[in-house]
Amino acid sequence: MTVGWPFEELLLQRGVPREKLSILINSADPKMFPAARRQIAPSDASTDGPFILMYHGTLAVRNGLDTAIRALALARQTYPALRVDIKGRGESKLALQQLAQELGVAEAVIFSDPCPSDQIVDFVVHGDVGIIPYRVDGFEELVLPTKAYEFAWMQRPMITSDTRGIRSMFRAESMILCEPDNPQAFAEAILDLAQHPEKRAALVANASVDYLPYRWETMAERYQHLLTSLSRKHMKEQQVVASKS
Repeated sequence: MTVGWPFEELLLQRGVPREKLSILINSADPKMFPAARRQIAPSDASTDGPFILMYHGTLAVRNGLDTAIRALALARQTYPALRVDIKGRGESKLALQQLAQELGVAEAVIFSDPCPSDQIVDFVVHGDVGIIPYRVDGFEELVLPTKAYEFAWMQRPMITSDTRGIRSMFRAESMILCEPDNPQAFAEAILDLAQHPEKRAALVANASVDYLPYRWETMAERYQHLLTSLSRKHMKEQQVVASKS
């Protein structure tokens, strides 16, 4: 079992037979992200703000949050009400806080500690746009971030690094794709979405369509079918062994 098409391609290249591979997407569990909480963020954001970009997860160099903070500093020159909310922990937290201080945006970069899984939904729905500024370092190029499923399901538009993993599941018209490690590209994307509510709505609609075939319920059914087929195969093999003994 693997978690996405880029990993499937890699396993095929390494000699795993295609018939032995199954893809199970780690999509958003509706118990933690109930449909009742799905609601498009207000579309009447103005420079009175705040207009909130959000990221939740590990704070590591590979996740590119320094790019997001640099982009914020650039974009706030035009749109001062922008803010980035970051929930998580990791080895980069102190460096990110120092970077925000150096760039003069410390008051606009809000850090908070991780929370229980069932409270993540509160963080996701409080913001306007999800940001996933991953670097391309080999592994991150293939990753399908779970937070992307959560943003799509909870109807939040996304700005992401342009990676094979992201493009394997979402169309280009479902999010704004930016060159990794390019703060200027991310800053332009941030301003674009902050100033154009109709574009945010279009991205949300498109990402929802892309995500529909990979919802938790569908993946759960696929997993159950896989386990059933493997159990039946095992039982038949056991019966053959018993008949020969």
